Order: sequence, then C-alpha cells, then structure tokens
Amino acid sequence: MKELQGGCYVTREEELDFKSNGSWSEAVIINSKTGSTALSQYFFCLNNGQSPIRSFGNSDVVMFVLDGEGDVLISGKLFPISREFGIYVKPKEAISFINHNKQPIKIIATVCPEEGSARWLEAMPENFDSRNRKRTVSVSERSKTATGDRFYQLLVGKKMGSHQTTQFIGSIPLSKAPEHFHLYEEAITVLEGEGYMWAGQSKAEVGPGSLIFLPKKQPHCLECTVEGGLKLMGTFYPAGSPTVSYSSE
Repeated sequence: MKELQGGCYVTREEELDFKSNGSWSEAVIINSKTGSTALSQYFFCLNNGQSPIRSFGNSDVVMFVLDGEGDVLISGKLFPISREFGIYVKPKEAISFINHNKQPIKIIATVCPEEGSARWLEAMPENFDSRNRKRTVSVSERSKTATGDRFYQLLVGKKMGSHQTTQFIGSIPLSKAPEHFHLYEEAITVLEGEGYMWAGQSKAEVGPGSLIFLPKKQPHCLECTVEGGLKLMGTFYPAGSPTVSYSSE
C-alpha cells in the first residue's frame, strides 16, 4: 500500500489479505480501520460453482465486475453478469454467485454505510425488492456524457434505486486535472491506462488494477501520462453527481 497525504492511499489486488469460504474469497480494500468513516469496499473472487450466501445487513451493496462472467442471485432473483457490469443490491437483501467457468469472477463491492454486519447465511431469503427490478447495467459507449474533454457514464444511482451510493465509469485524457476535493468519500479502481494519483504534494503511480481511497474533502487529482487515456470506475458515498467538485486553489 502506498499512503498519500490526508489519508489517501493506493493499493492493488496482490497486496490484499484474502479469506475464503468455499468458492468465495474476499479481502477488505477500505473500511474504518483504513480511515473511512462510512464507505467500505471489498474485493470478491468467485471460483467455479455456486458460492455461499452473503448478506450486508442494512447497507447498500454496489458491485462492479472486473473480470469473468456468470450469474448473481439477489434474494431469489437471478441476473446474468459479465465483465464491466454494475450491480446493485438493496439493504436487507442477500447475494450468491454462480460461476460456470474455470476463470474466476472478480468483483469490486462497495458497501455503504459501513455497519460491520456482513454475515454468511444458511439459506437465501426471498425478500427481493420488486419496486426496483433492474439491478444490473453494462458499460455502454452510447450512455457516455461529456464534461469538457472527459467522459463519464452513471452505472448505479437513483434510477436503479440506490439513493445512498453512486457508481460511475470515467475517462481522463492525457493531462493533469486541477486539484479539487469532494464532499463525499470515494473509491476508484483504475481499469486502463497509466498515470499518477496526487494528494497535495504526494503522489503514487497508478495503472490497471490500482485501488484508490479518497477521504471526504481531501484535495487530490489524477494525472494521465499515456495517449490512450485513463479509464476508471468510481463509487462514492453519499450519492450525487460525479461532476460536482470544489477547487482547492
């Protein structure tokens, strides 16, 4: 882990401490012990077969498929998933994954607000909230929104029923953005490209697989150093627009 100014840090999958239960392995990326006040994040790795059943109590669970394909079972409702899918699980619902392949399904899961109530269940509850039937969304070029020379796509948000947490895909061209801060805690996963994460005068190299935590109100910026640009997935709490930021100058 590379620690930066103000509680920011950058880590990677290979630096995480994984624990297993059957075909399900998970590791903590962010929680209160690493400096977060409300947002926690996990790295899930699901091997072949059907996984155990996991519940996160009264928290929202917003997930992103980094790699692999299969199905997610949300409180009795089955949804196909594949690479670069966003997934939303409402409070009190439970999840299980079905992987039909030898390749693991890798998922980044953000849990808000953090309660410490994660537990394994013996049986899947039949409490799917049918008021919000759409629970998965894929990355789509047609859904991108331009903000200057950058682009973003909202994945999980209020339209899907998530009023506490927002998930988006963003792209950053060859450039260094002005230093800014947000009024929310944010977790970023770098999907493509290379560059630097800046927090004040400190910086860390980032590339595909980099996992970043940004505390609320901490000045920061991302710098892209390659022609192809940086592609990232971000999740933040409380919910809002990824375009809202405040200059630290």
